[in-house]
Amino acid sequence: MLAGSDAIAAFKQARSLHSELNDRKDFHMNGGTHAQNWSTYQNRSNLQKSRREGKTVREITVQDAIKELEEKSISVHRQNLAGRISLWGQWSRRMEDNRLDADLKYIDNDQGGSVVSFDEVFIRSRALEEAVASLIRNPLSDDTEITFLFSHCLEGDALFHRKLADGFKTIGECFRDSGRTIPEEFVNQILVVVTSLKINPKLRRTSGLTLNKIDDEISFNLAKAQELQKDNAMASKEAMFRCTSELVRLGLEKNKLLSSSTCQVAEAFEEEHVRAVFEEMDSVISAILQEVITRYNTAETQYETFQSKIKTAMMGDDAEYLRVVEEDQRLDSELSRLMARKRELQAQLEEVSVQISSVEQKKRNHHAASHKIMATYHKRMKSFQGEDDKMSIAYKNSKAALERCQRGHSFVASLCDETFGSLQERTTRIDKDRREANRQLLHFILSHVEAMRASIDLVHRRFDFCRSKLDGMRSELQEAKEIGLADLAADLASAIGKFEEMQVGAYRGLDGSKHELERVQQILSSLHLLDEDDYQTKTRIDQDLALLERKVSELEAKSTARSM
Repeated sequence: MLAGSDAIAAFKQARSLHSELNDRKDFHMNGGTHAQNWSTYQNRSNLQKSRREGKTVREITVQDAIKELEEKSISVHRQNLAGRISLWGQWSRRMEDNRLDADLKYIDNDQGGSVVSFDEVFIRSRALEEAVASLIRNPLSDDTEITFLFSHCLEGDALFHRKLADGFKTIGECFRDSGRTIPEEFVNQILVVVTSLKINPKLRRTSGLTLNKIDDEISFNLAKAQELQKDNAMASKEAMFRCTSELVRLGLEKNKLLSSSTCQVAEAFEEEHVRAVFEEMDSVISAILQEVITRYNTAETQYETFQSKIKTAMMGDDAEYLRVVEEDQRLDSELSRLMARKRELQAQLEEVSVQISSVEQKKRNHHAASHKIMATYHKRMKSFQGEDDKMSIAYKNSKAALERCQRGHSFVASLCDETFGSLQERTTRIDKDRREANRQLLHFILSHVEAMRASIDLVHRRFDFCRSKLDGMRSELQEAKEIGLADLAADLASAIGKFEEMQVGAYRGLDGSKHELERVQQILSSLHLLDEDDYQTKTRIDQDLALLERKVSELEAKSTARSM
């Protein structure tokens, strides 16, 4: 037995060999900690209250849960648009904190009645597609909650998720600004992209045998195998055989899980078809863009023409207005000159005062006569101001619509490449994991075959030992009976019975070795090898298996000859 510290150190050493396999960046939640969730304490209080009241956990199948989730999604997104943000936030919190569903169990009958999380139920449903369709048909100003949903359900990083949310909202605004009805075919094409970007739900399970748990068990068994290799005792060889058998089982399970989770992009999401879909969406947005550009150019021309008209009017092109202003300026100048003369010619004060009064009266008469002209001018300026506001608003609205449409056009143009980039990254990652899993499984099988060879050698030694002992003891038993040593004969008969039981046990070990050889051959035949090194390892394993089959055949021949 290992000391506690030695076992822990061996486990950590083996675990470090698989740090790359254990790294699952895609599984990190983008949300905050539980302490940052405002509903955590209320949820904890509700859970404690339900426990005090003796409420039982409700079990529901995944199919029924998906049906309820989709019915709720359709009801909100098509009949109660005001509740969309609240519903999206509720979904995000349920995926961030599984304690919110502590009174619910989602049972997957397709997986043997295993319990799955709300994440898997949500990803397998069409609720996210309904949310995206609602965002396109009725765009919102705040896309924070839908971005959180994308981070939980779709491939890609946070920047890609924000770009998706903003792009879908911009597309909806483009259709709204152009006054067009969004075609259902266009929405369905967008939803095909969203569905293809969904994370495989099998890799998001929080219960059952996941890749992380398999890697942990593989690390533990590797550490155990390393320690067993240091001890050459018979018991250690049998334990080594069991350990390598468990490693083969875990490697096979990991390989199956990775194979089942591989996204068949070539079959379900063909590049030529999808690029044609993106071209259709781009043509729709381009048509809207051309209309918006036309309206923008018209509004811009009208706005500039009206601004020129206002500037011309304000610059004094009106002849009557200029005549009034010039006359007013001339009278002011004459008044100033006369006032100066009054100060200079005190002797002629009375005469000048009369002249001043006369000029002032003329000015008042002039103001009275020109009042109608000035009022008409100011009224015209006010009407210009009102029309200017209307033109300015129309110009700004058309400019904003143009910018949104241009953003939507750019988003659709870049969405195809980014979607394929994300899917290609996922396919490359899973292919790398499969190659590593194949290499790992072949290594485990090779170690298991070596342990089987030691086990078969042990069976052979036990068989020879029991056979030699039985031959000698049977001759001694016959001789003891002949000379009348009854007690010795009884002891020898008892010992012979024990050795015969040991020999039967050796036969059973031989049968177990045959079955194990067949199982290993079946596993090898089912593997899909990808690398040249894997083929070399498989060739070595086949050679070892052929040698073991010959040994087993020799043992069977010996046992058959002995029984005859």
